[in-house]
Amino acid sequence: MSQDHYTSPVPPPPAGAPGGVPPVASAVPPAPATRKRSGGRLTALILGWTALTAGVLTLAGLSAYLWLTHEQWVDQNDALRAEALEMGESLAVARSDAEAAEQSLDEVSAQLTEAKSTISEFANTDANASDDLVYAEDLIERMIVCIDEQADLADHLRESWRYTTESLRAVEANIDEYCSTLEEAWEEYEAER
Repeated sequence: MSQDHYTSPVPPPPAGAPGGVPPVASAVPPAPATRKRSGGRLTALILGWTALTAGVLTLAGLSAYLWLTHEQWVDQNDALRAEALEMGESLAVARSDAEAAEQSLDEVSAQLTEAKSTISEFANTDANASDDLVYAEDLIERMIVCIDEQADLADHLRESWRYTTESLRAVEANIDEYCSTLEEAWEEYEAER
């Protein structure tokens, strides 16, 4: 914007007034009062300033939007990071609890296996005790039979005149064999206990 040949629309001060033009200069014809600018230049200038202002405002708005978006992303990132840390801690506690529960389950399982084994041993012992008792009772009954047979043999020997010697000896041998078998069975039973 050059200011060549442009004069102010305000008239100059009167001659001789302070800041005024000296009287000699008043003889010079005054310059044209106003010179009109061309309308296209002024419109272009206004449009340029308007576009520049709109661009600056747009950039300022975009910058503000980006700044707010950035702040929201940072806040969201911080929130997600805190939540992830909390979930990580919860997961670590859950894993620790699961490992403790698994270890406890293993211990209980081992105790259960041991208890089953002990119960099985007691059941077998009880069954064996019952079997042993039945076997011992059977042996005792047979020993009673053995004693009764020996008593009968003693009675027969007192009355040996009624029996032949061979029949008495055969009966004695049978009774001795029977009683020896019972004695051996009793000794085996005692050895197993």
